[in-house]
Amino acid sequence: MTPREQVIMVLSAIVLGGGGLLFLLDYVTEQWSNHLTRERTWKQIEMRCSRERHPSYQAPLFDQDAP
Repeated sequence: MTPREQVIMVLSAIVLGGGGLLFLLDYVTEQWSNHLTRERTWKQIEMRCSRERHPSYQAPLFDQDAP
């Protein structure tokens, strides 16, 4: 194998390895972002449900019942 072929192989390996690393990094950050979004959504749902269960949130059944 000539030195030129060796340089081409090393550079190819570096480019492919860098591309793979960037792909992996993109995948991990996207999964983390999705996890945080789901977590935030569930927290909002839990807060809304706890507010709706609170007695002060209960709306009167009819408008004439309102003070």
